[in-house]
This record gives sequence, C-alpha cells and structure tokens, in this order.
Amino acid sequence: MRPESERSDWTDTDLLTNEEARERLEEAVGQLKAELEERRADGAAPDTVAELANRLARFQESLDGLRSR
Repeated sequence: MRPESERSDWTDTDLLTNEEARERLEEAVGQLKAELEERRADGAAPDTVAELANRLARFQESLDGLRSR
C-alpha cells in the first residue's frame, strides 16, 4: 500500500455520475421541503426557516444545473 501522501483523492469509489448526483439531490430537496413545511407549521424561529429555505434554494439550483446537462 502506498503512503498516504502518495494516494490519489480521485478513486472510482469517490466519483458520482451526473445521474447519481441528481438522484441524491432530488432526495435531499424532497427532505428539505418536508422539513421546511414542518418547521413552518410548528412556528419555528424565522432564522431557522430562512436557513432551511436558503439551503433548499441552493440545492434546487444545483439540481436545476444537473438537469440542464
């Protein structure tokens, strides 16, 4: 086995295809949407809701980028 300093960070097990990344992001977007709705319904603090909404927007933007490829 090669020393840590000589090992590549780019192994086959580390890479996702666009389809795999899209599927994972779709799942994450669905989970975030559900969590955001739950937090809103529970009357969560505005900062918490805003943070989740921002995260959702970033995930959605990434997902839209993958879908356009």
